[in-house]
Amino acid sequence: MTQPLAGTKLQEGHRPLRLPRRSFADLFGEDVSEPFPQREGADPPVRKPESVPEVRKEDSDVQSRPRDLSEEHPVRDAPPTLDVVPPLPAAPITAEPTEEVTVTDPFLDYQREPAPAAVTAALSLAAARPAPSVPAKPVCCPIDLQPYTNQKLAAPFPGGDTGNDLAGLSSGMHTIGGVEFTIGDGAIHLGSIRVAGPQKAEGIAVGGSVARLHVLHGCDWSRNTAEGTVIARFVLHHDDGTASQAAVVYGRHVRDWWSNPDEKDPPRSKLGWQGENEATKGLGCTIKLWVTTWDNPHPEKRVVSIDYVTAPVPTEAAAFCLAITAEAPATRLPRP
Repeated sequence: MTQPLAGTKLQEGHRPLRLPRRSFADLFGEDVSEPFPQREGADPPVRKPESVPEVRKEDSDVQSRPRDLSEEHPVRDAPPTLDVVPPLPAAPITAEPTEEVTVTDPFLDYQREPAPAAVTAALSLAAARPAPSVPAKPVCCPIDLQPYTNQKLAAPFPGGDTGNDLAGLSSGMHTIGGVEFTIGDGAIHLGSIRVAGPQKAEGIAVGGSVARLHVLHGCDWSRNTAEGTVIARFVLHHDDGTASQAAVVYGRHVRDWWSNPDEKDPPRSKLGWQGENEATKGLGCTIKLWVTTWDNPHPEKRVVSIDYVTAPVPTEAAAFCLAITAEAPATRLPRP
């Protein structure tokens, strides 16, 4: 019979805890009051599981169930088995006898092993190919026009009002329209039906071969001139007595230097310079000069001089030229 512990009061409705009256000896079925007999140097006896008595269900208030090991350590599927494919036998390579070629390094003092036939063939093919050509460099030579000029840029042009000039174009070396020109303080102004002036400027010294002729020019008093009319010419005299000429056509190469906003530039030239002067201010127009380029049909011939002349048939348009640059035939540069 169970008894409550001394000095302990139980509340109503509570039952005392019942513990089985079993001793340690009862559990193991033997008397453990005495120590295990041991021989000197021997291990203590090992208890076997069957020596432990089974605990009855009614002797314990703790209930347990066996653990399911499959939940904690699930069995994984075995990896798929791959078929072992034996390696294919290597194809035999038959080497053809080749000549022994020794390649010498131009920078290091040693000789390499004989090169294979494929490398030798590639080197022979590369040596047979032509070397890449170096782009030709054009040589442009501005021509001095100052000994032949008859019109100062800062002075009023013939038949014009005061301030009708080209004082806004500074002198010196300028790149205009992609061409280098030497601008002086004067221009060659040819005469026409409307204005007095020389009919030609002869003997402009060149003294070299000319492949292309670049000209910075314009015209005035040309409002009544029809499109496609020749108003001037550049004549190139060669050292063999022959000559080539480039015609200045109104509407293709030049227009009147007083340009209205709705006027288009001539299609065979580039706009070189645009500005104004005292005469054009307040009138809504500007001053324009154009750059025209002609190809010489005989670039192999030496040009002695150039003549700047009016058209065979006189017109009202008066042509004028400010600068000329001769481009020499392209020369091949040595390979770097």
